[in-house]
Amino acid sequence: MLRPLLRALERARLALAVLRCRDGRVVFANAALADVVGERRAALGERTIGDLIAAEAPSPARSALLAAVAAGGDWHGTVPLARAGGGTVVLALSVVPLGDEFGGPAVLLLGRDVTEEERHAREEARLNRVLADVFRRLDVAAAVVGPDDRILVANRAYAALTGYTQADLAGLAVDRLTAPENRKDAAIRRAAQRATGEAYAMPLTLLRRDGTRLPVLLRSVAIEDDGTRLRLVTLREDHALHTPALPPEFTSGDLRFLRLDALRRAFGPTWAEQAPRLLLRAECVLRRRLSPHDVFARTAEGDFAIWFESADPFLNAEKLSRLAREVRVELAGELDAALAEAGAAETVPVAAPAP
Repeated sequence: MLRPLLRALERARLALAVLRCRDGRVVFANAALADVVGERRAALGERTIGDLIAAEAPSPARSALLAAVAAGGDWHGTVPLARAGGGTVVLALSVVPLGDEFGGPAVLLLGRDVTEEERHAREEARLNRVLADVFRRLDVAAAVVGPDDRILVANRAYAALTGYTQADLAGLAVDRLTAPENRKDAAIRRAAQRATGEAYAMPLTLLRRDGTRLPVLLRSVAIEDDGTRLRLVTLREDHALHTPALPPEFTSGDLRFLRLDALRRAFGPTWAEQAPRLLLRAECVLRRRLSPHDVFARTAEGDFAIWFESADPFLNAEKLSRLAREVRVELAGELDAALAEAGAAETVPVAAPAP
């Protein structure tokens, strides 16, 4: 009865294997599993599930999978498997008890290749950490506002401008910060942005916590997050210095990465020891050369994320190239001239210009 089921699952391109519970040995493996681990099907018959799990697999996942196979029980989780010739493939696995159909207790192992999904998830998590760090460091007052017009999160500059604490701002309705004479116009602008996604800018009188009033220029950019339209709002004082005709387009800037891979390779084994001192010197270059409203943050990998206030991608690319050149010269003036041309910069758009 099991054979037709195995054939049906194989047609669905699920990686599958029947494992003997006593020793975890592979009794049957399909072509899909052989493909993802880079083995011949015949060779898989000589392996155990313990052989297939990658050495870098997290201990809890490894232990739970092996225990489920040995006990003939149910289990679901994500585990990296070793590929023949090197490398790993990440599979979302399910262990299904089969009883004694194979001459003793056995389980069916079902797997789906989620390697790319895992990689994208890690990249998104890394980017979110960097964006959060940059958001906290922005000297412009910035807040993310939900669809119900309540503040989800605000940075320190926004809290300082409004007179509230960051904790107090979370959940606060934006109308509480808006002078009565501006509320109707602000509500119309917000409704239009929810409908179209178009960015806007408007002069506004801010109501601070102590009751004082402060003229500001409010700018709002729509952010799509898993089907929900949020708003990134920034506030600046002295809007009277702007011309009455507001700019036809607005972006929240863009985030770029200044990567130091070439320098790390050039310094070789000495990089780890010298990195703290060298990165401080790199920060000095960035502080000297960046514009007042450009912000940088060091990433976990030892590179730099730079938030450029300018909406001009060509200008930002030129500034980033110049910064990369100056940092390399500062840190590795004696290295081969070829190193001066190495390095890479990645652009991550944060918000696109309004049409």
